[in-house]
Amino acid sequence: MTQMPFQLATLPPEALDILRFFGKTDTTASYPADAIIDGGGMSERAFGKGLRRLINKKMLVMDGESIYKTTDLGRRTIAELIEWDMTAPERGAQAPARHVMRRVFVGTPRVLLSGQPVYLYVGFDEADDDEILSDDVDIVIRLTLIDGVAANTFTVDKAFRLTNYATRQAFEIAGGMYDMLRIRVQVTQPDVTDDESPGMYIDLPVTVDPTLADPSLVAYSTSVMIREG
Repeated sequence: MTQMPFQLATLPPEALDILRFFGKTDTTASYPADAIIDGGGMSERAFGKGLRRLINKKMLVMDGESIYKTTDLGRRTIAELIEWDMTAPERGAQAPARHVMRRVFVGTPRVLLSGQPVYLYVGFDEADDDEILSDDVDIVIRLTLIDGVAANTFTVDKAFRLTNYATRQAFEIAGGMYDMLRIRVQVTQPDVTDDESPGMYIDLPVTVDPTLADPSLVAYSTSVMIREG
């Protein structure tokens, strides 16, 4: 099955329906919200969700009170969508998967005390309008610890239910005999065969002097792509 273009895969179905409306009418014209809702066979709620995403993506702009038109980027995206829809019979009836970008945060102590267990936290902030999931998604958080050399490697996986609300998981870690503990955090989806997250690398200082250890947390973050369905 041909993979959906990335620009389209990041849009919710409601946004695609709005783009389809412009594609079958006039991509250079301006239309009131009511005309788009009726012409696209959408509810007001669905229209609002799709509209927010398209405006945030700079594919749609307001051209008066509750009147909207497409941008150059929007028209290019519509052309991609029309081409994609034309090949639908070849791809079969299965709907393309939707992807959203979510921000993952890692909280770690600033300086580890060798041999002293502490907690590391991995979690997600509350989703904003561009990141709303239509349903919860099962993911796996993989934590890999490398103590000085590759031979001293420990990996632990924890199942995680990703929702649209803020949530986190705690992992117990400890510094070893070296003055640095390398940590790799990956977010994977067990049912996505082509998922290969590069992960986030963090190097934490380790000391044997209790007066130099610092348990206060410092935060790191990165974005990960989450597939729905």
